[in-house]
Amino acid sequence: HMYSLYLLGQLVLNDFVKADIIQVACIGDSITYGSHSSDKVKYSYPAQLSMRLDTRYGIGKYNVTNLGVSGATVQRDGDKPYDQTAAYNVLVSNSWDIAFLMLGTNDAKIYNWNQTNFIHDYKILINNFNATEKYVLIPPPLMKDGTDDMNATVINELLPQLIPSVQNSSKIIDIFSAFGGSEKWQTDFPSAGCQIDDNTWEFCAYYCSEQSCDQCHPNDVGYARLAEAVYDVTFLSNRRLKQSRDTFQQRMGLGINLGNTLEAPKVGMWQKMPTAAVFDAYKAANFSNVRIPCRWDYHTNHSEPYKIDADFMDQVEQVVLWTIERDLIAIVNTHHEKWLDEADENFDVLLPRFLAIWQQVATKFANISTNYLAFEIFNEPHYMTIHQLNTLNRQALSIIRNISGNENRIVFLGGLQYNNPSYLIHNFSSLWLPDEDDYIMIEIHNYDPYGYAGKKPPSQYFWGTSNDISTLWTWFQNVSHVVGSIPIYYGEFGCTHYQNISSGRHDWYEQHRLAINSYGVAASVWDDNANFQLLNRDNLSNLSWDNDTILALGKIPALTNNY
Repeated sequence: HMYSLYLLGQLVLNDFVKADIIQVACIGDSITYGSHSSDKVKYSYPAQLSMRLDTRYGIGKYNVTNLGVSGATVQRDGDKPYDQTAAYNVLVSNSWDIAFLMLGTNDAKIYNWNQTNFIHDYKILINNFNATEKYVLIPPPLMKDGTDDMNATVINELLPQLIPSVQNSSKIIDIFSAFGGSEKWQTDFPSAGCQIDDNTWEFCAYYCSEQSCDQCHPNDVGYARLAEAVYDVTFLSNRRLKQSRDTFQQRMGLGINLGNTLEAPKVGMWQKMPTAAVFDAYKAANFSNVRIPCRWDYHTNHSEPYKIDADFMDQVEQVVLWTIERDLIAIVNTHHEKWLDEADENFDVLLPRFLAIWQQVATKFANISTNYLAFEIFNEPHYMTIHQLNTLNRQALSIIRNISGNENRIVFLGGLQYNNPSYLIHNFSSLWLPDEDDYIMIEIHNYDPYGYAGKKPPSQYFWGTSNDISTLWTWFQNVSHVVGSIPIYYGEFGCTHYQNISSGRHDWYEQHRLAINSYGVAASVWDDNANFQLLNRDNLSNLSWDNDTILALGKIPALTNNY
């Protein structure tokens, strides 16, 4: 009855999930169901896999359904054939994105085992349901021969050899070896099975609780190891569900920059290293992406192999994880790399260091979902020539694409003159773009009119005339026309606090938001916690928004301490 209620809950959930949620089925016996765990709903391997996916990709992006049935066999003439269970009916009546099958343990019972039938019926089972990706798992070891009438020789010696032969077009995940099954059983395996407080065989820690040792079913720690093995092979082995750049652009929506933080000469010099609360505030305000400016120059050796400081890389990674854990898209770039932008005749000499930076960054983040992380090759080039920019973009993109996991990652390319849209409008044809790469977007930045929005102090003290508004909308139209079908990312825009409501600052932001929405571009407003401050991060335990500007951007000033 407990299983029926749990399965019913899964079915009800499935009835209401959105079509874009990735559906995962975990098919198996009591080891999949979660027997011997302290709480099947929390600690079965499907439940722990689901928690890992929620942490990495955002809550609700994956729906994991536990289709484990205690005592189930592959063999149709076994004592409890899987294809005669309610779970099987759920399996075959739905379409799945990913399916994991782990059966065979109950087939090893002395009154069930028939090798020929096992292979034959497993192949049929694999073919009888629809899933985009199918994985067949080799079950974990049996720790004591005869447990529940199971034959240890079948489980520990035959199944690891036989299961790869039934996979058809499926892939194999070796749980047996993950639980120490590759050890020499005759010399290392305790013939008496696992015993409480017996540490002579380390893998018994996956089976024994304080009260008992189940020689067949893992404990909570063991199920965590099983979920980890599945996750590592499947979701960290660069399996990527492709997403079009147009869809990515829509999902990016309007986000925010974490400015003056990781691009400072030393982290903390300009602004404090953020805490998770900052990203909670971004999420609560309804921003949908976070651009993370990173200046790598100060943290990279000047001699080969141009190694990046590990502590800085970890800080960048923490910010990325805080972002994507809140279902926000992260953008990592190279920012204020003046050493290369101003290299002039030394450009070719210094370029290998820049390429080594991207080699390390792209490798570090290759396992982050392409649905949640994008790369921006070079922020605001303005001194280098177009030939140098094209060379840089071509070689850096090649490095990124050749690292497994980044083949379909969105990458932003921009033009000269600080990524200004006027440059693209007049020089777009001079910008190198790769052939047959559907994961490139064009980036622009703008603080125009600069005398009003960007200059400190300003030389223009009002914005909002009909001509001002027309100029803004005209360049949006012209850029959209020039780039054609390539999606646009408006990576920086902002107006200093030298301006206020009476001088048109609210209207400036509001018109930008309206144009962004009208033309469907992705965007990230500039926030440096200084002249362009939107979120006051001076006191990380008492954050506050620039209420008026947040409202002008169509966002929610969810914090109580607004100014």
